[in-house]
Amino acid sequence: MTYDVDPVDVQYQTLTTWNVAGAFIVTAVFTGISLFLLLVEYVWHKWGNNKDKDECKNNNDK
Repeated sequence: MTYDVDPVDVQYQTLTTWNVAGAFIVTAVFTGISLFLLLVEYVWHKWGNNKDKDECKNNNDK
């Protein structure tokens, strides 16, 4: 059994399940990386602020 497919229809059929799934995957990866970097920034600044406070306490004790 063969199906007659018009090449023009296939060429301009841009919205497919694979394209939609790919868009969701790209969005999910971008969101995941952004949230990870936000967490890294939060931990980095929190650690940096605590380190500065500890150094100030040590300097005041001397």
